[in-house]
Amino acid sequence: MIALLSFIFLLIVFIYIKSPRLSENEPPLVPYTIPVIGHTFSYFFNTENFIKKCLKEYGEPFNIIIFGRVTTVVAQKYIPEVTKAHENFDSFEVLKEVINLK
Repeated sequence: MIALLSFIFLLIVFIYIKSPRLSENEPPLVPYTIPVIGHTFSYFFNTENFIKKCLKEYGEPFNIIIFGRVTTVVAQKYIPEVTKAHENFDSFEVLKEVINLK
């Protein structure tokens, strides 16, 4: 019984630690049901409908959770604005992260 309670407690702590915390100036985070997994299944199995639904409900940009990481979705027409908005933006670093070249 103690082992089960310990496991549940550690699971709750793990979920709390892995939960994303966004600052006030971040785009809205689309609510999700499963911690850590987030929107992974919705995104990969029904990408187009999932993105359309999120755009309709939250506007753009918005944040989703894929494989436990916060991903910001921005419409194509805003990409130049995003990449020019910060003087230290490095598209190669973004590409490395997206295709997991670390």
